[in-house]
Amino acid sequence: MKQSLDTICIQGGWKPEKGESRVLPIYQSTTFKYDNSEQMARLFDLEDEGYFYTRLQNPTNDAVAAKIAELEGGVAAMLTSSGQAANFYAIFNICQAGDHVVSSAPIYGGTFNLFAVTMKKLGIDFTFIDPDAPEEEIAKAFHPDPYRSADHPPGEGAAGRVYHRLLRGPQIWPDRSFPGERPQPLRRCAYL
Repeated sequence: MKQSLDTICIQGGWKPEKGESRVLPIYQSTTFKYDNSEQMARLFDLEDEGYFYTRLQNPTNDAVAAKIAELEGGVAAMLTSSGQAANFYAIFNICQAGDHVVSSAPIYGGTFNLFAVTMKKLGIDFTFIDPDAPEEEIAKAFHPDPYRSADHPPGEGAAGRVYHRLLRGPQIWPDRSFPGERPQPLRRCAYL
């Protein structure tokens, strides 16, 4: 049965087993028990699943990430300490030196600086576009063999039409500050 966004906001990301709390407990521990240093090493190397240090992962954060993924229609989510960190991870995990990204110009100032200055120092080139510009003008921003693309708002208007018409394989993602409100971009055309 499909749940409403209101229900997902309350119950999403936490599926209690028999005898467990109906409401997600908040884990305030900084560390978790392990039997020996070898087990902790396997956890640290991502060879085993589990928790050992809250800054890396904890049950509360995992449940919140699962809730966000469910609200947005995604398969997974990742919590970061800031939007800047999220944008950095989004770019840095799919781009490398020599890649070109097309981004809408009306983005947060810090995001613009991250893209135009910091990522440029890492060899990732950005072109900023007016998402309401005519399709022909937007199409000029894409390199002949585009590899990656970022767009905000995600895939709407002329920018989205150009993206879907011209590109084969690049990524598109929104800079979303508040999950759960329309337009859930992952359900529409965003990929990340």
